[in-house]
Amino acid sequence: MARLPPNKNFLHMHNNLVVNNNDNSDNTFLDFMILRSYKLDVEPCKSRANRNCTNNARCLKGLGQATWLINQEEDIQEEDKNLAEEQQFCFRGLKNLGATCYINTFLQLWFHNVQLREAIFKWRPNHLSNCNPSCSDQFLANPITCLQLVLAMMQFSVRRFVDPTPFIKCLHLDASQEQDTHEFSSLFNSYIQNKLNYENDKSIQKTINQQYCMKIAYIIKCSRCKFVSEHESDFYELLLRVKGFKDIEECIGDYLKEENLDGTNRYACQICNGLQDAKRFIELRKLPPVLNLQLLRFESSNGHSRKISSFLKFPKRLDMNKFIRPEQTNSTNSNVYNLFAVLIHEGQTAYSGHYITFIKKDNFWFKFNDENVEQLKDFNLKIDNDDDFHISQNGSNNDGNNGRNEKGFHKSKNAYMLVYKLDSEPNRLLLNELRQSSLPNYIIDYIEKDNQAYLKEKEDLLHQKCQERLKELNHQRQVRQIFSKMELVHLQTNQCDINNSSNNNHDSQLNERSFDAINKSWLMNFFRASTSDEVPAIDNESLLCMHKKLNIDSSYKFISTESADLIYSLYKSDIRLKFPEYFCKQCVQYRVYMSNVKQTIDDDQKLIRNLGKFKNCQDENLYWVGKESMKKWKNLRIESIKRQYEVDFQPENNLNFNEDLLCQHGQLCSDSSKRTLIRYQAWLILRKHFPESHEFVENSLPCSDCLEIDRNKQIIRDKNYDIALIQRSSLISLYNGELFRYWPDLLAGHSYHIIPTKFYMAWKKFVAHPNTTPSPDSLISYESNIICTKHSFFMFPPFDDEYVGFDKIYLILDQNEWKALTDFYEFSIDVSFIRMDDENSDRYELKPGFCLSCHQTFVHEEKQKRFFYSDSPIYVKKIVTEESFNDKDPDDNNNPSKKFKIIDNCNHHQSKNEYESMQQNNQQQPPTNQRKRTLRKRRMNNELEIIVSSQDKLKDVKVKIMQHFNVATYDQVLWYNGKQLLSAQNNCTLGELEIEPFITLLLKVDDRMDENVSPEECANVGNLGPEAGFKGTQLHLL
Repeated sequence: MARLPPNKNFLHMHNNLVVNNNDNSDNTFLDFMILRSYKLDVEPCKSRANRNCTNNARCLKGLGQATWLINQEEDIQEEDKNLAEEQQFCFRGLKNLGATCYINTFLQLWFHNVQLREAIFKWRPNHLSNCNPSCSDQFLANPITCLQLVLAMMQFSVRRFVDPTPFIKCLHLDASQEQDTHEFSSLFNSYIQNKLNYENDKSIQKTINQQYCMKIAYIIKCSRCKFVSEHESDFYELLLRVKGFKDIEECIGDYLKEENLDGTNRYACQICNGLQDAKRFIELRKLPPVLNLQLLRFESSNGHSRKISSFLKFPKRLDMNKFIRPEQTNSTNSNVYNLFAVLIHEGQTAYSGHYITFIKKDNFWFKFNDENVEQLKDFNLKIDNDDDFHISQNGSNNDGNNGRNEKGFHKSKNAYMLVYKLDSEPNRLLLNELRQSSLPNYIIDYIEKDNQAYLKEKEDLLHQKCQERLKELNHQRQVRQIFSKMELVHLQTNQCDINNSSNNNHDSQLNERSFDAINKSWLMNFFRASTSDEVPAIDNESLLCMHKKLNIDSSYKFISTESADLIYSLYKSDIRLKFPEYFCKQCVQYRVYMSNVKQTIDDDQKLIRNLGKFKNCQDENLYWVGKESMKKWKNLRIESIKRQYEVDFQPENNLNFNEDLLCQHGQLCSDSSKRTLIRYQAWLILRKHFPESHEFVENSLPCSDCLEIDRNKQIIRDKNYDIALIQRSSLISLYNGELFRYWPDLLAGHSYHIIPTKFYMAWKKFVAHPNTTPSPDSLISYESNIICTKHSFFMFPPFDDEYVGFDKIYLILDQNEWKALTDFYEFSIDVSFIRMDDENSDRYELKPGFCLSCHQTFVHEEKQKRFFYSDSPIYVKKIVTEESFNDKDPDDNNNPSKKFKIIDNCNHHQSKNEYESMQQNNQQQPPTNQRKRTLRKRRMNNELEIIVSSQDKLKDVKVKIMQHFNVATYDQVLWYNGKQLLSAQNNCTLGELEIEPFITLLLKVDDRMDENVSPEECANVGNLGPEAGFKGTQLHLL
């Protein structure tokens, strides 16, 4: 039950009504408090804001009804307009089956090549030439007939997009694996040509060659005898490099440029009968009607493929005469091409992205993005969506024309294939009549059946939508009808109205009104539901209090009885909350009572505080009160009341007033720090609130048993102090740490003893603070730190300072210190040794002996502890070489300490000495997993802190580095302790790589990285397996 803050106006008004001795005064005040408690004392909201008021139970705004109060006729007209637009003819899209967008781009190109499409339509396989409709599905096993089907449906289907599943399944392609587009285009063109070679019709047989095939001559000319060696080949496309070039003509020029064959690469001339200098170049002998220019956007390096995202300019009209010898041109073929299509790869890496196609038809550009086909409004082709962003970020572009394309040119950084058509190639209109086409009967029957099934499905869907629409309209009418009657009429809620009502001796105004309360969450579901079927049953039982009335603190809204009658007649309900009978007067009275109590508590607190400001009289009695009780007495009083009246109340304090000054025997505790004295008037105030509390006057005696226990404890403390004083004086050098010895410091012929460091630290703490720290029992309980339990031998190798020191495993004492220490503490095994007097070698006599096997086990366990951690930091510092990789000796790349600078995000350079110090800090790790905070490495301002666990993999760390430094995972070269972490270790955990917390990794960046790579696109590059290409498909079998 929520707390009602005390209101002095309410209390003052109630007192005035009681003084008037009016019979209706109490009832009138209670009515007012009921309205106040149930948030009915606020006028209905007049604000235009669509926001619901939580402090007004009559506010009905912002519950979701605005959706149904708009004009629905406009929506219906808009839907009809959209349906009309869908029925208009446009090109069909192609469904993306996962990662088949690269196939969809070529299917669109082949479809819009009218000559190729007609040739495919005319092709007839021999085994299907006379098939009947019952076995017509046999054609789905042939790739060419599947291609016929897909292209035919793209022309004659009534669907908005076509499903290419039969074609992809027939080729045995993996729909979830994105493949190389150039490889697919080349293989499939060869596949089609190979199938069409068996066709009797010569026009069909040579379609691919007539449309795409070009003749290219590879020429080598001997510089001595001028002998020319030529070799002609047929190609379907030109492979052009784009790296380092700004326009397409530069790329073609690079493809045709001469290459000198000299030195070790000389030509073996068959005329000169020897190796001679020569020139090698390529000539274009014959160009096809459709010219495919494949742009090599991806290059391989270090086993990874990177995308070249530089802008390339290409013309709308391409004159190829400048690239062909004059004697090879003729008047019938002008070799002037118009831009027909542009294939785009959207994405920053070769491992991810999306393929789309722009095709020009009837002087309009269309964008084919899988299922979506869009006609561009502008005649100018806008290819890259991020051109404006690129220009605004860099201030200029590569062309130097302020981001504007030259007239007659386009540019793109994502185009990977350009398709040009001869200027003389005519544009043919598409046929819309299926029976007038040259398609075989089994394709026509298949398409007609599919169209009929789709139209039937569309008709059923339209009918279903109409039914749903009718339900929505019915629900809308219900919402409007109910909402128009939902608001409550005005209630008398101000103080003046209540006073007038009481003076006129009228009955309570609440009995003159009737209204309902309803669950607010249900009301919101009712308004936000689309149909009546979505409205749940009314749950009002959750709104009830312990008295089975409306809970004041629950979430509800008050509505009129008329609207409630309509609601309950339409929807199921567990209980109806009709008022005024469901007002809980007990809860309201309890809230008023709590307000009076809190006001009294605040007044009493002020009195107690004022009494503490004045000195008490000499003859005035003082009383003991617990300090904790005095501090929390207000909360304790409120909680004591709530325990009586509230069900399932969970108090914050498990303390009763004045219990904190009691000892375990139920008497006054002997510890005076737990209690304080207060004046008699203050105690009377507290006693009024806590009548059953324990009472102790100032001269009350503490518990005798506790006093005896305190005296015994003091005797023990005094005894420990004397013992610590004696031990400290006897071992003052050991206590001060002045004689810590290491193995090289030991003298020959002298006897030494070994004690555990943990015993020394416990002993030193006791000697320093004997009153609060217990003394160590003996050396026996600590011997397991240096003695193996299996063989009772010493576990650590002598003459090894790795384990010696106050922060290590053990300490070395001389004979006098050992004797003085063992006078106070018992031991069972004395680990002693004598260094022999031998100048040539370190010889010793150790008792007991050294246990090598247990030492190895100890080292392994400690190593596991060091490399098993969670939520611990490691640090990464980025370094950059002063020279480029190409200018350095290859051996210099094996160690970053040869020549480098350390750089942070602010470009603050640091010296080489810092690298050496970091490597030393990484190597100087203590043998235990826990280190003192003073010994831990602290993060520098120019370092990246990463929180990791030992089970995290190296590739996970690289992803976090990538997100901060914007460096792709495959371009990160990490060094730790002078060793490089290889890419083959990406799947190894940090524990397996022996990387500890608080160390620093050095990051060296490969300068050849793609700066445009986003973290989301290359996070999983390291997980990619070897590329299988089209192995196992029909294309590979060819």
